[in-house]
Amino acid sequence: MRRFWQYIMVAAVLAASTLAWGQDAVVATVNGQPIKDSAFTDRMRASYGYVTLEQMIEETAIQQAADKAGIKITDAQVTDRVKMLAASVEARSATTGLNFESWLAGQGLTYLVFKAEIRLQLLVETMVKDKVNVTQAQVSDFYTKQQQVLAVPEQVRVSHICVKTKEEAEKIRADILAGKVTFADAARDFSIDPYSKNNGGELGPVPKGDDPLQVAAFALAKDGDISPVVQTRMGFHIIKRDARMTAHVPPFEDVEKQLRAYLERQELIKLAAAKRDEILKAAQIDRKVKLELNGPPADLLTPPAEAPGKTAPAPTPAPAPK
Repeated sequence: MRRFWQYIMVAAVLAASTLAWGQDAVVATVNGQPIKDSAFTDRMRASYGYVTLEQMIEETAIQQAADKAGIKITDAQVTDRVKMLAASVEARSATTGLNFESWLAGQGLTYLVFKAEIRLQLLVETMVKDKVNVTQAQVSDFYTKQQQVLAVPEQVRVSHICVKTKEEAEKIRADILAGKVTFADAARDFSIDPYSKNNGGELGPVPKGDDPLQVAAFALAKDGDISPVVQTRMGFHIIKRDARMTAHVPPFEDVEKQLRAYLERQELIKLAAAKRDEILKAAQIDRKVKLELNGPPADLLTPPAEAPGKTAPAPTPAPAPK
């Protein structure tokens, strides 16, 4: 779902542009007829002014609350969170065909706008993180009630090599089968997948599905078998079966830490959402202008499930860890 962050950035820049120029500059001409900056910014104000103002109010109130609490977020913290979220997108790129940049574009976001919202989200989370309390009983109860969700389906653990052309893939495959190069070395030398090439192409478990990579993985008869060249949205793949894993429910002790982390994250999201509401309700807000909500479609105002309040979307793992 697209969000409204890109429009906020555009509107803010445009609002500042008139002040910077100091006059009603011409921003474009159509067959010699000028479009003035005043008309341009008036249109943007009418379309996105309400959303922009409300978000700036929220940002200011949260920053004030953070300053009062002595809370600061470093650039390194923001960068680490962005990297973590980017990695969760990139980890699925072999089947989705989306890298982090294309995912951002699909959400209507720029990298800078995404980082700005992550900073705001981290501020609120820091305010409430000490209140997160997940008991052992809650973790055990969650495991008991979520057996069906936690069940790991039959999977095939594979390694892969991905290149841009079928011809290159066929040559690499032939060299591997002829013993001229090992699969791992070929992955390190030729694969365009940055998240698996340095590990010899290890992609990890692949569940059953209709994606060409999934179909090819389950077609391999035994460990060590190498597939014909397979095309996906990412490119042309050579796939090696490393192991086949039967469906099972993992023992509690194997997933306890993951379950606790998941429940703590859910609790943090709830507390942070409540904190945002608390901050805004306590703020003394005097809106000097009346702006109508008549521009963005309704989905631009819908907060995502992962982040508290009105935040940029963040790629997240499946609802329950496996």
